Amino acid sequence: MSEEPQNTKKPVPGYVKILAAAAVVVAVLLAVIILLPLLWPAPDEQQACLTAGQNDDEMIKVLYSTRDRGDWNCVGLMAEKILTASASNGHALYLAGEAARAGGDKTREMQHFNQYLSVEAKMNEAFEGAGPATCEFESNTLGYCPQRTGWIAYLMARNNFQTGRDSTNGQIRETFLKRAIARLDLSVEKHPQPFTAEDPKRDQLRQEINKELEKRR
Repeated sequence: MSEEPQNTKKPVPGYVKILAAAAVVVAVLLAVIILLPLLWPAPDEQQACLTAGQNDDEMIKVLYSTRDRGDWNCVGLMAEKILTASASNGHALYLAGEAARAGGDKTREMQHFNQYLSVEAKMNEAFEGAGPATCEFESNTLGYCPQRTGWIAYLMARNNFQTGRDSTNGQIRETFLKRAIARLDLSVEKHPQPFTAEDPKRDQLRQEINKELEKRR
């Protein structure tokens, strides 16, 4: 008569299971504590961002220094505050768009950049095509200049291309791809000189857009 093999494995004590579960909970809490400040400024930090500078001009100066140190959350908060008082401020529109881009919010990015181009077109008409040559705040308080317009148009062309390429709707694809070409043309028109390392990407982007348009014919 054969005997069933006996299970010699000892059961895990209850207190060990409790300790393991507690360790998991502690690890999750630590992760939240560490990551939350990185994802969004604490209330005190938000208040510090919103109270920087005694007026819009001073805040814009702080805005650029904050951008230079890479604090995009604070840049976004400050830029949005400036825009509540001055909706057409080119410095704030541009940096609000860049802050949204850094945070992966493409919708907000495009809203701010579209507003920038809308105001810039009216200013360009008023200046009869001879607007400020640089966007340096010290010499250009409005915040609009050809190089910035060219850069924004390039970023918008890239976003439009990605939207058109990824759409499964033929009409939407074609609309956004053609919009990407128009934005890219504007970018080159406003700033034909190289954007340093980014400039080869404009040529590459045009090739990719044309390739996608050829697929649809």
